[in-house]
Amino acid sequence: MPELRHPTVAQIRKIHLEVLARQGGADGVREEALLESAVNAPQASMMGLPVFTDPIEIAAAYLFYLCRTRSLTGTNVSRSPHVWHF
Repeated sequence: MPELRHPTVAQIRKIHLEVLARQGGADGVREEALLESAVNAPQASMMGLPVFTDPIEIAAAYLFYLCRTRSLTGTNVSRSPHVWHF
């Protein structure tokens, strides 16, 4: 299996801007620390091993944390899956 690439905060923000350009809304970040936490959470490890290993689990973790933190403004939870066109 090829090595998985995790999106960065900058990539998530770029995707957010693309979604806003298509669907409208105000650009902004409610709390930068929340966004960083949401992007980094699926990359967590315990005792040197990744917590999430299956690509589906990793994708679900990104969706969960990005939706839960609601760190990006101008969107609603229904738009969060757009990140997976990445």
